[in-house]
Amino acid sequence: ETPISTDVQVKDLLIVGLGDSFASGEGNPDVPVRFDINRRARNVYPKRAGTDARSNAQWMDELCHRSLYGHQLRAALQVAIENPKSSVTFMGYACSGAAIDEGILGPQTYVDYVSKGDADGPRAVSGGSKDTQLRWLLRELCKEKPDQNDGIWTCPGNAYRRNVDFLLLSIGGNDIGFSNLVGWATLRDS
Repeated sequence: ETPISTDVQVKDLLIVGLGDSFASGEGNPDVPVRFDINRRARNVYPKRAGTDARSNAQWMDELCHRSLYGHQLRAALQVAIENPKSSVTFMGYACSGAAIDEGILGPQTYVDYVSKGDADGPRAVSGGSKDTQLRWLLRELCKEKPDQNDGIWTCPGNAYRRNVDFLLLSIGGNDIGFSNLVGWATLRDS
């Protein structure tokens, strides 16, 4: 048989996702909590089906609660589906609890806790000085190791391996204290 050859032009798209819990998929875990409709809290809300750790919601990325159901990943998949002549690469760095200064540009304390095996119980995991979404991205995009200038991570000589075609950014909820606001609105007696 004679092989068939043809020229194909594939557009290579790079989509990057940065941000907070809205972007990471905090509200859409990979394995959701199971509820028991026969057990109620305050006679209103169903209680969890179990009380052990396996009953908790679970994410593929435990520290940042990144989910395969997060809207940024789903948007990148939609771009790939709608553009059959494109190759889509998605790099997702969104992290629950992130804010502009703590998460995007600087290190953050993660939302998940780890047990240290001592009497004090679980402790929050804090990121190091290199543990920022911007640095994670630059580590992949820069031809050389990223530098930190005046507290901001940069790519030496602006030498990038490739350009970002789409940047998806969700930020602001943690900057304005969203979780405290929701707690105040839902848990107050009046």
